[in-house]
Amino acid sequence: MASHRSLIFAAALAPAFALALAGCDDFDFDPDIDDGSCPADIAITVTAAPATLAPTAEAVTVRGTAEIGAGVAIRRVTVDGVDATATSFNFAGWSAQLPAAALRSRVADPAVDQKIEVAIAAVAACGDAPAKATASILVDAP
Repeated sequence: MASHRSLIFAAALAPAFALALAGCDDFDFDPDIDDGSCPADIAITVTAAPATLAPTAEAVTVRGTAEIGAGVAIRRVTVDGVDATATSFNFAGWSAQLPAAALRSRVADPAVDQKIEVAIAAVAACGDAPAKATASILVDAP
């Protein structure tokens, strides 16, 4: 009898689980969306970025925080187009590893030290335009 009740309970919950999983589909990031529906803006802070990209470096890690009002989810944080990994809930902490070769390719004259800007964007699940920030990295000439 108990197993029959368990089956009925499981069958009753199946639609709820299906709806919950439907919300986990891939999210199409559109930086031009701004429907004004978020109750608060996202605040992005870069907490760690290398000041200099050494000639022998293979990658750099940029870390930061993103904060928004209670009850609003941050859907995605990108650093120069690379998806950041959430290191704490709701991207309150995040990090992204950028290939050094991609950063070096943006330097106009590789024989001269040059500063480049790394773009950071965070978008909330409610659809507002992404918050933006930048970090500067000096690319050392070889």
